[in-house]
Amino acid sequence: LVAISTAMLWLALTRQPQLTTRWLLANSMLLALATGAKASQLLMAVLPALSIASPLLRLNPRYHWQAWLQAGSKSCFVVGMAILLLAALFTIVDMPLDDFINTVRSIQLAYHNPGPPVLLEKYTYMIQLFNIIDYFYSALGAPLLVAILVGAMTLWQRPEKKVALLLTVPTLFFIAYFASIPAFFDRSFCPSISSLSLLAACGILRIANIAGRLCPTPVATLLLTVLCCFK
Repeated sequence: LVAISTAMLWLALTRQPQLTTRWLLANSMLLALATGAKASQLLMAVLPALSIASPLLRLNPRYHWQAWLQAGSKSCFVVGMAILLLAALFTIVDMPLDDFINTVRSIQLAYHNPGPPVLLEKYTYMIQLFNIIDYFYSALGAPLLVAILVGAMTLWQRPEKKVALLLTVPTLFFIAYFASIPAFFDRSFCPSISSLSLLAACGILRIANIAGRLCPTPVATLLLTVLCCFK
């Protein structure tokens, strides 16, 4: 899942004058593989959707409804083609699609009626949201989280918002969605690893540039990177 999400993020960050059919098909294939591995990873569709929609931020939607319609149709194409590719994959391996659908339903049932060890003693949306934040704090540590936040703020300060959108919105989307489920699975956040790594790198470089007045920037970058490796 980490490898697939990294490839999809790379495709989303690719600068092209227009999104080609080959680009759309590549995203569909990766999305099909991710969904086949874990059904909830259909949420990865947010990456190509944001990449398709990002140029529209510079347009006035009042006068460019055709562009919005075209972006919507491309996003639907990616998801629809991913579902068709997934069905074709099951046909090739002689696995009934009904089995996959029933598995997805059973997983959704398990999500909303969890048992030990993923069962929460008490569930509310805010409690689960706090649990997810606490998970990131425990897994990454405070220094790395600070670097991620600095990186996100740095990207949002730039005039071009596409990179900031692609590195921050999908992670927030995953957090918001899985906070609505009364069970916790850390593997659900595998698609966020690539984005968080890039945000941390941006944050470290930003802090190193500021600290460059005290010591050479390469030295500051190395020291900050080592610091962020400790919790």
